[in-house]
Amino acid sequence: MKRQVSFREWQEAPYAWPGGYAVVGEDKWGNPICPACSGKIEEWEFGSAFIYYEGPTLECVICGSEIPSEYGDPWATDPDE
Repeated sequence: MKRQVSFREWQEAPYAWPGGYAVVGEDKWGNPICPACSGKIEEWEFGSAFIYYEGPTLECVICGSEIPSEYGDPWATDPDE
């Protein structure tokens, strides 16, 4: 079950409880925003927020920092193979 997170909730608590997972935001154009930049956008620009459980690393559209998934990328190739 996915719970809709409001813009204000995301700004006040950019980490999920329990678990401490980073809640990644998205602007209304679908660009990822890291928790550290949650206060750097306006409400009209906010699209949604979600926990990024698995997949390739995303890049924050505001600061350019990497946003890793919580459980890694299941499709990444093993460098030892």
